Amino acid sequence: MKKIMFALLLVLSGNVAAAGYTGWAIPKSIELVNDGLLVEGDFGDPNSCSKDQYVFIRQDSASFDSKLSIILSALHGQKKMRFYVSSCVNVSFHWSGEVINQNSDKHPVYIK
Repeated sequence: MKKIMFALLLVLSGNVAAAGYTGWAIPKSIELVNDGLLVEGDFGDPNSCSKDQYVFIRQDSASFDSKLSIILSALHGQKKMRFYVSSCVNVSFHWSGEVINQNSDKHPVYIK
């Protein structure tokens, strides 16, 4: 019985931090906050973070400038985009204790 409970807990805990792709959406707004870029849109919440529809990219990311260019192009041209997100991160500028999806360094950003 203990082995079954342990296996069940292991499976359930693995889904909490699962990485994945956001949905395709046109960005609604972008904001520079907490040393990074906060992108708002109907992207969904692939990591089950506490605040959906937002993606955060750290400014110290090696690919930050390239990602910023893609996001600005999508915002200006009203093009759909999606992100690969692998974790949740606290962005306390707007919300206390809530976390949002994070696009980490070397993770892709798409535009179409």
